[in-house]
Amino acid sequence: MIKSPTFSKGNVMDRKKILIAEDDRLNQLAYKGILSKFYDLKICGDDKEFEAALKEDIYDLFIIDLGLNCAKSGIDLLKELRQNERYVKTPVIVATAFVLRKDRDDSISAGANSFLSKPFNRDILLEEIRRYV
Repeated sequence: MIKSPTFSKGNVMDRKKILIAEDDRLNQLAYKGILSKFYDLKICGDDKEFEAALKEDIYDLFIIDLGLNCAKSGIDLLKELRQNERYVKTPVIVATAFVLRKDRDDSISAGANSFLSKPFNRDILLEEIRRYV
């Protein structure tokens, strides 16, 4: 079992902020259940919410689903993030049910730091996040 992320003196100000692009309600609930204890989360169901969230706050890490059911794909959001001066080097984890090698290669080429296939194990997700933040 992996260790839970630690924060100096439990200060809420030390919590890292994660922005998640995920349109599936059950997956949103899973992320909230797994991560909200350790991180400040903003979960967006579509590209418009995601773009609005980028204007509202600064994030330490992104988790993006490739198969968003909206105007822009996860790859589109990832490419736009990498064009944003603020987020050129911010870690991005792609978490998707698209598991072909091409999907992985396209994600990494677009700027993803990591690629997780759904469904994924809670500990693997937490370990990937800890790796970057």
